[in-house]
Amino acid sequence: MQLTLPLSLKGMTQLDRDQFTQIITVPYVNIPGECIQSSKWKDILLILHLFKNVRDLDGRLKQVLFDPNLIKNKEDIIQRIPSIKEYVEQSFDFIQITITYINYTIEQVIKAILPDNLVEDKRVNTGSGYSLIGHIAHFNLRDEVLPYKHIIGEKYFLSL
Repeated sequence: MQLTLPLSLKGMTQLDRDQFTQIITVPYVNIPGECIQSSKWKDILLILHLFKNVRDLDGRLKQVLFDPNLIKNKEDIIQRIPSIKEYVEQSFDFIQITITYINYTIEQVIKAILPDNLVEDKRVNTGSGYSLIGHIAHFNLRDEVLPYKHIIGEKYFLSL
């Protein structure tokens, strides 16, 4: 799922995690655990960093969260997964979930805070180029990105 982050994050040099919080509405279906084949459904499940897309309800039933960009109604699921039509008819609905700072990857955070001209600059490291030596991460940051170094370092540390 592609989340749109607020423009107010652009240029942030002091981390304010609350500004990353969003409430989104996602479709779900309650399904018996033995019927779940998440490996076959991976293309339509809600995929977010550090987020469970299959939740335990009562030991027998599981709540499966789907990507709202791909699943808009019952028919979308039934068309893709006809074997669970019965459960879709019984329990398809929408739920609001809260996405927080921890649900974004280091690359998403860096792209959200850097001004657009720096994000588009191919010489600027947006989180994909770093090396690890034990518990130390080494980033090569250009001078233009140095004002954002604390946020980059903190997000990387939390993603370990």
